[in-house]
Amino acid sequence: MLNTSEKTVLPLLRFPFAAPPATGECMEVAPGILWTRIPLPFRLDHVNIYLIEDDDGWAGRCHVVGN
Repeated sequence: MLNTSEKTVLPLLRFPFAAPPATGECMEVAPGILWTRIPLPFRLDHVNIYLIEDDDGWAGRCHVVGN
């Protein structure tokens, strides 16, 4: 959020982890939910992937923003 009177950007995001998982690694973010990042060779340099465990195995969810 921009505070127009002070011209500073106020932090609105809180990150629950100090650092993302290293390339090729998974990090457990909650029981049964893993987070990994897949590097990309262009300006958007990675995508976040969440692996969700269910009764039959694992499902993947790619979290990207599009328009």
